[in-house]
Amino acid sequence: MKIQNFISYLINPFENMAYKETSLSENPNGGGILVVGTDTASATLIHTAQAGENEATYDVITLEGHNSSDVDQVLYVEVGGNTADKLIKQTLPAKSGRQLVLSREYLRNSQTIKAFADTANKIVLSGTVEVNTSDS
Repeated sequence: MKIQNFISYLINPFENMAYKETSLSENPNGGGILVVGTDTASATLIHTAQAGENEATYDVITLEGHNSSDVDQVLYVEVGGNTADKLIKQTLPAKSGRQLVLSREYLRNSQTIKAFADTANKIVLSGTVEVNTSDS
């Protein structure tokens, strides 16, 4: 690595990283993933981040959800685990269009995103993943 590149990396390590946009790991063909779980034990797997612990290996996930039922539904999203500090709770209005659920969440080392709702089969999640393709 040239000294200029190294100094630039120290100032902003993410500036020169290359990304490719892809779909969520649990729906490689794109589209939505139906949330069927109603508690943490039955939570629906949405995405598994790429393996690796170095700083250049991570996924950046954006997730949207919509509620197809006639009543508001509560969505629970577990980001990187199922403890209270990793749980996002969001109410999605009845017959809603897509609502932002996660915005550019960083995950690495095979961490997962799982979801469940108060009522099964009413919420559909879709999203994109920016996968870091740098070798550094």
